[in-house]
Amino acid sequence: MIDKKEFNKNIISNPDIGPRQTTLHGTNVNAYYKKVDNVDIAAFVYKEGSHKGGIATTFKLESSDFTKFNLK
Repeated sequence: MIDKKEFNKNIISNPDIGPRQTTLHGTNVNAYYKKVDNVDIAAFVYKEGSHKGGIATTFKLESSDFTKFNLK
């Protein structure tokens, strides 16, 4: 089983792209991209608020997400 904390740490500490400033649901975040096992993955870290520095979400990117989240 994959440890989520280590998975996210790997993306954030050694991204292929990032950090890039973007927003999720109106909240400022930093986006990090990494290809993991031939899958495009992005991790988003809060830049503000009570969760600043915490993981907002991590998910598999669709092709349109690269532009949407400033990861080109």
